[in-house]
Amino acid sequence: MPTKFAGVKELVYLLSLNLRAGAKIEGDMGALSFEEFAGFIRQWGRISPKKRIAPETDFEGDLGVSGDDGLDLLEAVEKRFGVSLSRESFNLAPDEFLFHGEGLWPDLGTLFGGPTLFVVGLTAGTLYNVVKGAVANAQKI
Repeated sequence: MPTKFAGVKELVYLLSLNLRAGAKIEGDMGALSFEEFAGFIRQWGRISPKKRIAPETDFEGDLGVSGDDGLDLLEAVEKRFGVSLSRESFNLAPDEFLFHGEGLWPDLGTLFGGPTLFVVGLTAGTLYNVVKGAVANAQKI
Protein backbone atom coordinates (compact mmCIF):
# COMPACT_ATOMS: atom_id res chain seq x y z
CA MET A 1 0.00 0.00 0.00
CA PRO A 2 1.42 3.45 -0.87
CA THR A 3 2.82 5.43 2.03
CA LYS A 4 1.30 8.84 2.72
CA PHE A 5 3.41 11.59 4.25
CA ALA A 6 2.38 12.32 7.80
CA GLY A 7 2.82 14.77 10.62
CA VAL A 8 5.57 17.36 10.57
CA LYS A 9 7.13 16.03 7.38
CA GLU A 10 3.88 16.63 5.49
CA LEU A 11 3.52 20.14 6.86
CA VAL A 12 7.17 21.05 6.50
CA TYR A 13 7.90 19.65 3.08
CA LEU A 14 4.45 19.86 1.50
CA LEU A 15 5.16 16.76 -0.48
CA SER A 16 2.12 14.65 0.11
CA LEU A 17 1.19 13.02 -3.16
CA ASN A 18 -2.46 12.75 -4.01
CA LEU A 19 -3.02 9.00 -3.79
CA ARG A 20 -6.09 7.89 -5.68
CA ALA A 21 -7.16 4.35 -6.42
CA GLY A 22 -8.73 3.23 -9.64
CA ALA A 23 -7.91 6.30 -11.70
CA LYS A 24 -9.14 6.31 -15.28
CA ILE A 25 -6.47 6.35 -17.98
CA GLU A 26 -7.08 9.53 -19.95
CA GLY A 27 -4.14 9.37 -22.31
CA ASP A 28 -2.16 6.72 -24.17
CA MET A 29 1.38 7.19 -22.91
CA GLY A 30 2.56 4.48 -25.28
CA ALA A 31 1.99 6.87 -28.15
CA LEU A 32 3.05 9.99 -26.26
CA SER A 33 6.54 11.19 -27.07
CA PHE A 34 8.79 12.93 -24.59
CA GLU A 35 8.40 16.13 -26.62
CA GLU A 36 4.62 16.00 -26.16
CA PHE A 37 5.08 15.36 -22.44
CA ALA A 38 7.49 18.32 -22.29
CA GLY A 39 4.81 20.38 -24.03
CA PHE A 40 2.42 19.52 -21.20
CA ILE A 41 5.04 20.61 -18.65
CA ARG A 42 5.64 23.82 -20.61
CA GLN A 43 1.93 24.61 -20.70
CA TRP A 44 1.42 23.75 -17.01
CA GLY A 45 4.34 25.90 -15.89
CA ARG A 46 3.81 28.67 -18.45
CA ILE A 47 7.39 28.14 -19.55
CA SER A 48 8.69 30.12 -22.49
CA PRO A 49 9.08 28.19 -25.76
CA LYS A 50 12.66 29.51 -25.80
CA LYS A 51 13.51 27.48 -22.67
CA ARG A 52 14.59 23.96 -23.58
CA ILE A 53 12.96 21.06 -21.72
CA ALA A 54 14.99 17.89 -22.15
CA PRO A 55 14.96 14.58 -20.25
CA GLU A 56 17.80 15.86 -18.04
CA THR A 57 15.99 19.12 -17.18
CA ASP A 58 15.79 19.37 -13.39
CA PHE A 59 12.51 20.77 -12.10
CA GLU A 60 14.09 22.68 -9.21
CA GLY A 61 17.43 23.70 -10.66
CA ASP A 62 16.38 24.46 -14.22
CA LEU A 63 12.69 25.37 -13.96
CA GLY A 64 12.44 26.70 -10.39
CA VAL A 65 9.72 24.22 -9.36
CA SER A 66 9.83 23.37 -5.63
CA GLY A 67 7.61 23.01 -2.56
CA ASP A 68 3.92 23.63 -3.29
CA ASP A 69 4.67 24.08 -6.98
CA GLY A 70 6.20 20.59 -7.08
CA LEU A 71 3.10 19.13 -5.46
CA ASP A 72 0.91 21.05 -7.93
CA LEU A 73 2.95 19.64 -10.83
CA LEU A 74 2.56 16.05 -9.62
CA GLU A 75 -1.18 16.55 -9.11
CA ALA A 76 -1.55 18.04 -12.61
CA VAL A 77 0.32 15.06 -14.07
CA GLU A 78 -1.93 12.65 -12.17
CA LYS A 79 -5.03 14.40 -13.43
CA ARG A 80 -3.88 14.77 -17.04
CA PHE A 81 -2.63 11.20 -17.44
CA GLY A 82 -5.09 9.49 -15.08
CA VAL A 83 -2.45 7.89 -12.87
CA SER A 84 -1.79 7.71 -9.15
CA LEU A 85 1.73 8.57 -8.04
CA SER A 86 3.18 7.59 -4.68
CA ARG A 87 6.54 7.59 -2.94
CA GLU A 88 6.99 4.06 -4.26
CA SER A 89 6.51 5.30 -7.84
CA PHE A 90 9.81 7.14 -7.44
CA ASN A 91 11.51 4.54 -5.19
CA LEU A 92 11.91 7.09 -2.40
CA ALA A 93 13.30 6.06 0.97
CA PRO A 94 11.48 7.44 4.05
CA ASP A 95 14.00 10.30 4.36
CA GLU A 96 14.04 11.19 0.65
CA PHE A 97 11.94 13.81 -1.14
CA LEU A 98 11.54 15.07 -4.70
CA PHE A 99 11.49 18.80 -3.90
CA HIS A 100 12.82 21.17 -1.28
CA GLY A 101 10.29 22.93 0.91
CA GLU A 102 9.69 26.63 0.58
CA GLY A 103 10.91 29.38 2.90
CA LEU A 104 12.30 28.59 6.35
CA TRP A 105 10.33 25.39 6.90
CA PRO A 106 13.07 22.93 5.88
CA ASP A 107 15.48 24.27 8.49
CA LEU A 108 13.00 24.26 11.39
CA GLY A 109 12.67 20.47 11.49
CA THR A 110 16.38 19.89 11.89
CA LEU A 111 16.71 22.73 14.43
CA PHE A 112 14.37 20.85 16.74
CA GLY A 113 16.14 17.51 16.43
CA GLY A 114 14.29 16.21 13.41
CA PRO A 115 16.00 13.82 11.02
CA THR A 116 18.09 15.02 8.12
CA LEU A 117 16.01 14.75 4.99
CA PHE A 118 17.42 14.38 1.49
CA VAL A 119 16.10 15.83 -1.74
CA VAL A 120 16.91 13.47 -4.58
CA GLY A 121 15.52 15.83 -7.21
CA LEU A 122 13.33 15.14 -10.19
CA THR A 123 14.06 15.48 -13.88
CA ALA A 124 11.57 15.73 -16.71
CA GLY A 125 12.81 12.40 -18.08
CA THR A 126 12.35 10.61 -14.76
CA LEU A 127 8.82 11.94 -14.38
CA TYR A 128 8.01 10.94 -17.98
CA ASN A 129 9.28 7.39 -17.36
CA VAL A 130 7.41 7.06 -14.04
CA VAL A 131 4.15 8.19 -15.63
CA LYS A 132 4.66 5.96 -18.64
CA GLY A 133 5.25 2.99 -16.30
CA ALA A 134 2.18 3.84 -14.20
CA VAL A 135 -0.01 3.97 -17.31
CA ALA A 136 1.38 0.66 -18.59
CA ASN A 137 0.74 -1.02 -15.21
CA ALA A 138 -2.80 0.35 -15.05
CA GLN A 139 -3.56 -0.88 -18.56
CA LYS A 140 -2.49 -4.43 -17.62
CA ILE A 141 -5.19 -4.59 -14.94
